[in-house]
Amino acid sequence: MAQTATRSNKFVLAGMLSAVAASSIYVLRRGDLDTYIHAGYAVLLERDIYTSQPPGNNTWPPFFSVPCVPLALLDTVTPYLARGVWVAMTWVAILFALHLMARLVYGKTLSFRTRPPESSLWVGSPQLMIPLFLTLYYFMDNFAHHQIDVLLFTVTLGGLYLQSTGRGRLGGMMLGATAATKVMPMAFLPYLLYRRRWRAAAWGSATAAILSLSPALIFGWRTFLHYGAAWLQIARNDWDPRFRNVSVYAMWDRIVGHGLFPFAQPGAGTLAWSGAPGVSAAWGLTLALAVGASLWVFRPEPPPAGRRVHFEWSVVFIASAIFGPVGWAHYLVVMLLPNAILFAAWRYGRLAPRAHRVVGGVLLASCLFTIPLPHGRLDTVPLITWAALLMIAGLLWCAAKFPVALAKEQDPGA
Repeated sequence: MAQTATRSNKFVLAGMLSAVAASSIYVLRRGDLDTYIHAGYAVLLERDIYTSQPPGNNTWPPFFSVPCVPLALLDTVTPYLARGVWVAMTWVAILFALHLMARLVYGKTLSFRTRPPESSLWVGSPQLMIPLFLTLYYFMDNFAHHQIDVLLFTVTLGGLYLQSTGRGRLGGMMLGATAATKVMPMAFLPYLLYRRRWRAAAWGSATAAILSLSPALIFGWRTFLHYGAAWLQIARNDWDPRFRNVSVYAMWDRIVGHGLFPFAQPGAGTLAWSGAPGVSAAWGLTLALAVGASLWVFRPEPPPAGRRVHFEWSVVFIASAIFGPVGWAHYLVVMLLPNAILFAAWRYGRLAPRAHRVVGGVLLASCLFTIPLPHGRLDTVPLITWAALLMIAGLLWCAAKFPVALAKEQDPGA
């Protein structure tokens, strides 16, 4: 039996190495990394970081362009070097995210040995590979478009893990760094305040503020303030509710504002915001229901490193990805965490048969909603948005129904 398991593990390992090798094809593909590189060039050549590219390319805060300088330097050698380093960094972030899954969900370290010790979890184990497979669509979207969201998710989750284990200063600094880079992780700073993680919240807020203001040392205050105003204008106006926009607000704008009901008619390529007042009302009601249900379910104070706090993090991750005016599929790489904890609850938790079916159904449906469908009337179906909302509902249901079971460690060898 042990020999058969070892042979199976080697087969899985070969498949993983093949996937890594196959991802090298993305070195030949252009994507959003080009806009990062151009932002880095703008800093090096003292050009306007927003107007030196076509409108809508650089949509990030002024600080984002500064870390892009090393990418521009790599590009001066050859664009393939910059893309190769980016693909490699994405894989490193994925491995670190799997290490965090092993640590958070199972209390083990990540191992690359096909026969790991008791204190470790093999990188190719079902406990890690199945959640990764359930989230595969979002990871592939990050690879295809050379997006930064895998890196931001991993660093943010690492910061949450550190602050939950008593290292509030370092954890808060990591959260602050991601919040300064992109707006989505900013949601965790008020969350830390709400949970009275004062040290982490203070260090996170200070780091976010310092890094956000630091470009003034490079550009000068007058230029920095100009960039800040330009970015705020972009953040307010540079989006539209096209069907690739998976945010809840865009979904309601298509349905309420434009009357594009699911299946009713073929989808449109581009759209303008409708401006219909009912859109904000529908979005606000959806957000209020999600926030109200979360506050009710998580009203007892969870222990800093307890099982239920991971459910809280998952809800905040997903909400930050879909409740803004814009949300792209690659944002939802954050679904790796809820997929991992729900899979652990489904496979190793002491769940009643009905609960077992519900949790399994949430995992399966959320994954099936990501399967690409033919264009046409199916374009009007906001499946990715529904997958995210369904996952939030599943997390809240599981946390409300099984608060005691989720506080206990689960046996990955059961």
